[in-house]
Amino acid sequence: MEKITIKELVEFRTKSSDKSKRNFALKLKTRKPKEKRKKIKIVVEIIGALAIAQYIILLNMV
Repeated sequence: MEKITIKELVEFRTKSSDKSKRNFALKLKTRKPKEKRKKIKIVVEIIGALAIAQYIILLNMV
């Protein structure tokens, strides 16, 4: 479960009916944590490592 943001708390308070509040709370409770940032970070690290490796190979050729 992810942490609930201030924006989501405000949005919850603006809901008028009990049913809409219940549905919104259930949506927040059952959502999956975001993993997109972790994947992007790993890809950036791999690309950076490849760039460093290519630079080292170029230095060794000279």
